[in-house]
Formats: sequence, C-alpha cells, structure tokens
Amino acid sequence: MDGMTRRTFGKLVAVGLAAAGVPLHAFGRLDVGMGTYSYHNLSLDDMIAQLKALNISEIEMSRGEFMLMNHPGDDMFHSVRAKLNRTGIRCVSYYSATIKDEQNLEDGLRFAKILGAQNITGDATGTLLTRIDQRCSQERLTFGIPQSLR
Repeated sequence: MDGMTRRTFGKLVAVGLAAAGVPLHAFGRLDVGMGTYSYHNLSLDDMIAQLKALNISEIEMSRGEFMLMNHPGDDMFHSVRAKLNRTGIRCVSYYSATIKDEQNLEDGLRFAKILGAQNITGDATGTLLTRIDQRCSQERLTFGIPQSLR
C-alpha cells in the first residue's frame, strides 16, 4: 500500500464495510482517536473545530510544535489543554519524538501530565529506554515506540 494516505485508507475501510452490508451499529460504540499531526497545516483552533465536526473525542498530540526537538514551553501545553477541555476532546497520548537525555525525559513527562495524557510515544537515543521505563512507571504513564512504516 505504498503511497496510501490515512484519509484514503479510512475511506476504503468505510466503503468495504458498507459493501459488505455491515451496519455500523453492529460494532457498538467505536471511539476513534486521531493523531494531530494529520492537522499540522491548520491552526490549533481550526484543527479543534475539524475534530469536533468529525466527532473525534480522543487525540494523540503529535503536532510538530509540541515535539521536544522544538523546545515547547509549558504555556503552550496549558493553553491547548484548556481549549481541548472546553470542547470535550481528551488528549490520551503525547508524541514527544526522540528523547535524547534526562531533561527531555522530564519535559516529556511534564508535558504529558499537563495534557492529561496517559501515554507518551517516542523513541530514545543511547541507553535511555531503561530510565524512560522507570520514570514512566513512577508517573503511572505508559511509553510506546511507534512502529516504522517501512
């Protein structure tokens, strides 16, 4: 499926289910989450408006300006958390990108907590994975390493 976008994949799944005659209510309630990188070309307010229009209730904060490599500040996280709270969207995961050192780890943990996320997704350099596991366990968070697309 080289070159297939998430949007195209989603449409194909919906068409396939409809063609198979599977009513959507057969699955019960389906909570659909969204990685916010999909909206990186929109302002935060426009992204939130589109998420609400699509009835998306859970997100992974994966926009570039929130990743550790861009040195985001706490204020940005508090601001987006307030906007999400007002619209009923929960941030369940924070994509930190690469955690390079102890300071990145502590920043990532703090940012996830500000967002209300229960998971941090990213990768690590060096021998940090053991320390990430320890600190995430202490903070009662999980850590996920994204699978490479290739």
